[in-house]
Amino acid sequence: VLSIRKREKFNSSKFTYYTVVQGDTLDGIAYSHYGNAQLGWAIMDANPLYQSEIELAPGDRIAIPSFDEVVKACE
Repeated sequence: VLSIRKREKFNSSKFTYYTVVQGDTLDGIAYSHYGNAQLGWAIMDANPLYQSEIELAPGDRIAIPSFDEVVKACE
């Protein structure tokens, strides 16, 4: 049985924002902001309106948590 991971809570005052463009992937966005494509989960956690990356569409403005907070959540 797969367990569902609880979403991480990040400090919204430290968010930067990014507007999704055609061809973007969650992995690509994570890599461009964090240098690590595997941290896409943090972007999804910071954007609870979306349940999966396939819901992201060009023009959507998404929150990007600070790298420091994401690293702290990984500890």
